[in-house]
Amino acid sequence: MTIKYMTRQRRRQEKEVLAILSTAYEDIRLKHLPHNRLETTAAMRRR
Repeated sequence: MTIKYMTRQRRRQEKEVLAILSTAYEDIRLKHLPHNRLETTAAMRRR
């Protein structure tokens, strides 16, 4: 899944995304690609 940030407050939005996704998924991992700082890739497993 790709998460796109609309503002520069990425850390706060990451916490919100993790809280929302943790209700349906477990083992959530986020990876930032160096060429796109306003986008993060999330790998997770369904509960």
